[in-house]
Amino acid sequence: MKKPAGVSLIETLVIMSAASVILTLSSVTIHRVMQIHKKVEATHADEATAWRLSTRLRHDVHQASDALIEQQADTWRVTLLHKAAEPTIYRFQQETVSREQKLAEGKVARDVFPFAGNATWEIEELTGPPRLRIRTATSPGTLTRAAAPVKIDITARLLGARQAPEATP
Repeated sequence: MKKPAGVSLIETLVIMSAASVILTLSSVTIHRVMQIHKKVEATHADEATAWRLSTRLRHDVHQASDALIEQQADTWRVTLLHKAAEPTIYRFQQETVSREQKLAEGKVARDVFPFAGNATWEIEELTGPPRLRIRTATSPGTLTRAAAPVKIDITARLLGARQAPEATP
């Protein structure tokens, strides 16, 4: 007698249970990979923002002749005074840094630098050659996104404060 061609119910159940175990394990792995990707992406975004802030701030500080620093609660305000242009105002808050400068014809240039976590900003004016130092240390456990904290430490010299050499007769 010939055996009928086909698969028994038991064989089908064994294959289905093995497939469900494989799918469950792979879904957990995919979820972990997606979490790691999200952390890396957030860290990269913060590093890019820190680089953009550093470049812009150094440029503005190098052109400034003086800096006024004010602190109100968790917000720092740094006003960079220029001899030939309107002042540039930076506001350092926990998750963002904003830059504002008045342009010609009443226009205002604004730029915002967002960061993932709450940062504690430290700003000081250094003596000697006039310099401005801006640092941050992200507070542990206060991240709004799952990301590694990006530390910022910028020291820039106020080059606009240098006196031009006097002309000799």
